[in-house]
Amino acid sequence: MKLVRKQRKGFTLIELLIVIAVIAILAAIAIPNLLASRESANEASAIGSVRTIDSAEATYRSRNANYTNLTTMGTAALIDPSVAAGSKSGFTLVATPGADTSGTSSDTKFFVTAVPSSTSSGTRAFYSDETGVIFTAEDDATSATAAPTTDSSGVAPTTGTWTQVGN
Repeated sequence: MKLVRKQRKGFTLIELLIVIAVIAILAAIAIPNLLASRESANEASAIGSVRTIDSAEATYRSRNANYTNLTTMGTAALIDPSVAAGSKSGFTLVATPGADTSGTSSDTKFFVTAVPSSTSSGTRAFYSDETGVIFTAEDDATSATAAPTTDSSGVAPTTGTWTQVGN
């Protein structure tokens, strides 16, 4: 007599658990890399925005004999509207016309800061001035918010630990 085995369709519980475990392992490997890539892209975008603002400030000064803020540069169509609004890729952007060491208004100084709006945006803050050299603060959020002042524009930042990114 021949035994007839019943054909089953589908997967067993063990097979499903193995597939779920493999997917979980792959996700555990991929998600941190994805988040690090996103943070790196946001920081690269912030550096690009600071460079764009530096160039726009130089253009504005050549036309008007002084530096200005983001709103005015946006109105003059020198920068993208999202940059003119002061926020891009999770960074808060500020461009400030400078003052000399006596506190009086100066047509020859400005500084730009890009500070992360949240820790998921990035961990570094960026600073530049009329020299076009970009600095970054990597130590902590206090040095990121304690950006250089208009009096220190044109010199390497001294508040916190700032290192040169590029020029």
